[in-house]
Amino acid sequence: GVRSERKEGVLLNFHPMGTRARETGTEGLTTWIRVFQEFLKRLKAKGKSYRFVFHEENELTLARKHLDLTDVDCVVPSSVKEYIECYANAEVAVSCRVHGVYAAASCGIPAVGIGSDTRARMIDMIGHDCLSIDTIDIETLEASVFNAIDHSKKRVEEVISIKENAKQYYIKLLRNSIARPK
Repeated sequence: GVRSERKEGVLLNFHPMGTRARETGTEGLTTWIRVFQEFLKRLKAKGKSYRFVFHEENELTLARKHLDLTDVDCVVPSSVKEYIECYANAEVAVSCRVHGVYAAASCGIPAVGIGSDTRARMIDMIGHDCLSIDTIDIETLEASVFNAIDHSKKRVEEVISIKENAKQYYIKLLRNSIARPK
């Protein structure tokens, strides 16, 4: 799989609605955007580097309406491989996209999901935090991200173990199916 020893700081995915598939109204969005803007300031104050990954050009355009992305590395990957590499090279991912969290998780990268729809709630099921933009505050977001960083070594070990167990199980199934008398 895609793996990197070089970690490039915090990988961010931002959507002003919290997700493309928002199921509720627009209340709380001003708070969400302000929380995210403050989070960027705090990352910078702590000397944490960050970059953005956007899944589509229009997502980047939308983000620029709400965030100052001057001198910030913003990527719109042109392939699945490039997309996965963005996550594999991160120290931690903060994503408004469910599949962004899953991409990070598959690389053993800790992630925090942010959303407002029912799909986002699945993130908790794989052991990553999922924060609702309807109730998010800066302290919770910051604590969740730095807690994920603190536990990143454990997360990598868990993913390696899961992958190795799956591989061994698959080999066992193959051997059993090959060894069956006809």
